[in-house]
Amino acid sequence: MIVRENDRQLSFLFQEPALCFEMSCKILEQEKISNMLPFEVKHKDSGEELIFSLELPNIAHLSEVLDKFSDNDIIDLLYELFFVCEKVEENGFLKKECVWYEYEHIFYDLENRRPMLALLPITGEFRYGESLSWGGRLEQTVEHIAAFLSANKARRVADIASMFAGGHLGISDALNEINELGLGTSDLLVEKKASEPNAMLRLLYVSRDGELVFNIDEGDFVIGKKESDAGGGIPDTVSRAVSRRHCNIIKLNNKYFVQDLDSTNHTFVNGEFIPPYEIMELADNDILSVADVEFRVSILK
Repeated sequence: MIVRENDRQLSFLFQEPALCFEMSCKILEQEKISNMLPFEVKHKDSGEELIFSLELPNIAHLSEVLDKFSDNDIIDLLYELFFVCEKVEENGFLKKECVWYEYEHIFYDLENRRPMLALLPITGEFRYGESLSWGGRLEQTVEHIAAFLSANKARRVADIASMFAGGHLGISDALNEINELGLGTSDLLVEKKASEPNAMLRLLYVSRDGELVFNIDEGDFVIGKKESDAGGGIPDTVSRAVSRRHCNIIKLNNKYFVQDLDSTNHTFVNGEFIPPYEIMELADNDILSVADVEFRVSILK
């Protein structure tokens, strides 16, 4: 696929059109998604060209206006960017991979205060390039936008994007998590599920010399060496194999996940190795191994 942009249009040349290309284009037209740039299809000898018009009133590149946004404006923007995924999948035919999340190709409607994107006739997995998946590009774009937030909120948003892209977090849960970072000003809020009792994670290590307990009710919580800046410090008397910043505990949607931070002696759940920076959900009675320190996991309501 060849992508081009000029002052008037953003075009995609499909040299090998996706399965059900024409049907997908018709569905996109019928859906009338407010965040979609208007498009037309041209049939060429070299393939099918999808041309999105940029000749719209009050439209600008998102990158040109983002620095003027307040924190709540940015939270609303992120909310809408994720919400587009839900809208394109409502018909049961199109996939979230329809959403073209290239940061340089995201625009903003200044009058209606909403992001405008290219939606492609994609019905399955789609890769932006040789080494980057659709989810990887979503994460990169979200990081660009979240960079205008405080460091804590930016990390939280990055976690949400990573969990959603990796399939660990559903779209409704991702939307709820994003909304809680702002003041609830978005007019696209989905119905919240009945509130569940708040869950707290307890990690318990017991040896002949005593015990070590971490009670965690917020994310992020870093486990590492006692003298480091980790919230969960493990003393040298317990282990010398733990890295300075060994692993991170993340809480999202009342669930807990562990992420290895490229530690020297690795992180395991029930003996299963966690590759660096990948995420695994923790369940009640799991065994979390931080190097050679084995914690029993308890999830308390």
